[in-house]
Amino acid sequence: MNIKQNNLIPLHKCVEELKKSPIIHNIVTMIFYGSRLKNESTVDNFSDYDIHLVLKEENIEILTALKKIFRRFKQDLFDISIHYYDEIFNKDKIIFQNGTQGQYFIKILSNGHVLLGENIYKKLEKLLDEREVTRSLIFKIREYTWKIRRLSLQPINKRRSREIIKCFLKILLDILLVNSFIDWKDLQNVHKKNVTKWFIKFYPEQCKNCKIFMRNITQISKLRQKDLLSIIQILSRIKSINKIYE
Repeated sequence: MNIKQNNLIPLHKCVEELKKSPIIHNIVTMIFYGSRLKNESTVDNFSDYDIHLVLKEENIEILTALKKIFRRFKQDLFDISIHYYDEIFNKDKIIFQNGTQGQYFIKILSNGHVLLGENIYKKLEKLLDEREVTRSLIFKIREYTWKIRRLSLQPINKRRSREIIKCFLKILLDILLVNSFIDWKDLQNVHKKNVTKWFIKFYPEQCKNCKIFMRNITQISKLRQKDLLSIIQILSRIKSINKIYE
């Protein structure tokens, strides 16, 4: 995949710095994934660089050195998760957990773009229990549903609007994944602007009379009250979808 885009210059420079640093020997893998990899545009370009980093051993000096390197290249734009290998696979068992992201996230990382090292998740993906993958994905759907409800009770500004839209699109995408309307191997080619179209196609009853689908949701800078009510309405209807609340 070609990721030589102008908006990725800070990332490329950061990788070059890491290659020159002694800490390179402690990096198992560095994976780039998410909306910037897909070069998706948003109304105010708020998308950050999603980076997943796996290190060989715990060492505070290495973490300090990493911080110094990332700080030189728009550190606030980097959303970095750091793991050690024994936190991912231990005693012949996958124990991966990245915040609310459970074992389903291994499938996403296995299809990410490797910046450094090797993609250890390609091997781990073959060991996944698909039932556990589904459980972890459903947990995430319910987590984001709860988050939207909590945010909806607060004053809606642009920042909260971004959070709600981000969570909402992820819920729709995850439901399509859980029910096999989208294949994991095709996920990297799925753009946000198409998620709502597919959801409407496969779940017309849940989307009926919901005005939020009449707008380009990826280009909304601030939600209106009727947009928010429409999203809440869909979340209530989602309960009827097979596998989500069984």
